[in-house]
Amino acid sequence: MYYIYGMRLRGFSISCQPMHDFVKRVDDASGTYRDLLVYSERLAHKELEDFELDFIGTEENLVWVSEHYYSTWKADQIENEILGY
Repeated sequence: MYYIYGMRLRGFSISCQPMHDFVKRVDDASGTYRDLLVYSERLAHKELEDFELDFIGTEENLVWVSEHYYSTWKADQIENEILGY
């Protein structure tokens, strides 16, 4: 399962987000957040405060945030499964 977070005040850059368990960064097609961040583990509450992130939900919730990202993520996931990654 993957956990999705929105960057409220700044975009993805050096020291602007936690890097442990980080999977990927994507654009937020809805325009609500500067960037969306995907993690393999849930972040601690203090990290959300320190980096000014909003927990959006798990990957199942992502279609509500950004149709473009959801379809891209599924395509990547299917490709990786086919290639055996």
